[in-house]
Amino acid sequence: FSDNGMLNGFLLAFRLIERPIPWITSGHLPIFSVTMANIWLGIPFNFVLLYTGLQGIPEELLESAEIDGATGWQKVRFIITPLLRPVILATLTLGCIFTVKVFDLVWIITQGGPGDVSHLFSTLSYSLAFNKLHFGKASAVLIVMVLVVALLTALLNLFQREV
Repeated sequence: FSDNGMLNGFLLAFRLIERPIPWITSGHLPIFSVTMANIWLGIPFNFVLLYTGLQGIPEELLESAEIDGATGWQKVRFIITPLLRPVILATLTLGCIFTVKVFDLVWIITQGGPGDVSHLFSTLSYSLAFNKLHFGKASAVLIVMVLVVALLTALLNLFQREV
């Protein structure tokens, strides 16, 4: 991998760093790099969900709050956020599930390396099954992944019931 990408070019041009940062090849930055790429890919979907939720808030509530003298922050805190809570929790649930399941992004960028530091459940299972032919271990990893997704879903549903 080359460390001469756009971000390093920007940081070098403005003299924020002295030499390129090894985003993919260092021992501790690959998982950060993959996480940032995953967040970047998820932002549009999350915005669509939240924007749809905002469209469902009646204008009359916001207008009456404004007439009553509510500031912008008070409207956000006491009207918009409580009404968006189910949408926020659904967005978090889907985001957690999609993040646990992500395979392609990690495999394309790092293939779990260097030294297996950026493996997720899905890439570790794939590597165990098809690179090392340890099918039992790969199956165990996927069972743990399913349990983690079920636990996250149950926890987020528990929070959603409190609404």
